[in-house]
Amino acid sequence: SYNAFGDCTALTEISIPDSVNKVGPGAFKGCTSLKLVEIGKSVRSWGSGVLNDCTALTSLIMDDNNRYLTYYNGALYNGDMSFLYQVLGGREGENFVTPIEVKEIDTYAFWNLKNVKNIMISDKVTYIPAYAMSNMGSVENVILQDKVEEIAQKAFANNENLKQVMILKNVTKIDETAFINCP
Repeated sequence: SYNAFGDCTALTEISIPDSVNKVGPGAFKGCTSLKLVEIGKSVRSWGSGVLNDCTALTSLIMDDNNRYLTYYNGALYNGDMSFLYQVLGGREGENFVTPIEVKEIDTYAFWNLKNVKNIMISDKVTYIPAYAMSNMGSVENVILQDKVEEIAQKAFANNENLKQVMILKNVTKIDETAFINCP
């Protein structure tokens, strides 16, 4: 459930068995020593920010029979990859491009990345939700495609390293707090 193992800084491994079908929001947030997560075949519901601040986590092991979640390129998606739940905090590589299938991004999807410097969002995404790209850690540059129409409150808040966000002409609404605390 919500924040069930939050801030368990000594936790290094998690195995979510086949008997579990739902992982609540923030369930493992702040588990800074977490290095291994195994997700069973029955997990179908994944809350927002489940792995926030798990900066030692570089990859997941997903049961091949899980058709509800997909792990690809250091990030967790729903089964058909149309929804991005979260990019892992310790994901290797400076560049992250959302796959073309991605239509929606979850709240806290890019929270506290340790290595990623550049992000490009899929051209099917139309909305950047609240906090989706806040507290991004090492991220310096973000490219939003032409389909993005709205950027919600605090969507990019608290990004000390953020230097540039490319916003194209179709954006019709940017909340006044979207970039708060981005020096």
